[in-house]
Amino acid sequence: MIKIVIFDVDGVIINREKYFSEKLAERLNLNLKEEVLPFFTGPFQECLMGRKDLKVEIVPWLVKWGWVGTVDTFLDYWFEEEKVIDQRIINLAESFRAHGTRLFLGTDNEKYRVKYLMNVLGLRDLFEKTFGSSTIGFRKDKPEFFQYVLNELEDYSEDEILFIDDDLRNIELAKEFGINAIHYESFDKLMESLNLYSELKIH
Repeated sequence: MIKIVIFDVDGVIINREKYFSEKLAERLNLNLKEEVLPFFTGPFQECLMGRKDLKVEIVPWLVKWGWVGTVDTFLDYWFEEEKVIDQRIINLAESFRAHGTRLFLGTDNEKYRVKYLMNVLGLRDLFEKTFGSSTIGFRKDKPEFFQYVLNELEDYSEDEILFIDDDLRNIELAKEFGINAIHYESFDKLMESLNLYSELKIH
């Protein structure tokens, strides 16, 4: 019986037509491959793991990019650009919680965006806790991530947990740990997959 559902954030709860790096390149008239992506594939990855601080690492890049403003105004712009919440997912999660299911987030995100998601966007009102890569030190495509989650939820067995994510690699790894997992491709397909779990009542 499913007692816990862990939702991915980007690609499930939050929808986006473009990556922020693409939007940034367009806004500042930068070359995406040569001027923008080196940050996101380099220093930013350390921030995702919680090994480095985004507000420190971004400073020299803002100079290179010609950003007019402070670090905080840049992060505000960044996070505001990626806040399109799928209300259907929120409604679904609320339905689960109304029937006693515990809800968590599982995300590859650095600490400032996690804080933004929970406090500014208000996800804290619905989800108990975020299992984030910046806290755990590993992304969801690493076994250490799921081992950490299971240790935190030690009062529950693996088959009482359901994980929903749009990255198939993460889904396959979760299943290796015995966790129920659904690969998110669309909302309609998710609802079809959820029919397998009759205890997850939806109203």
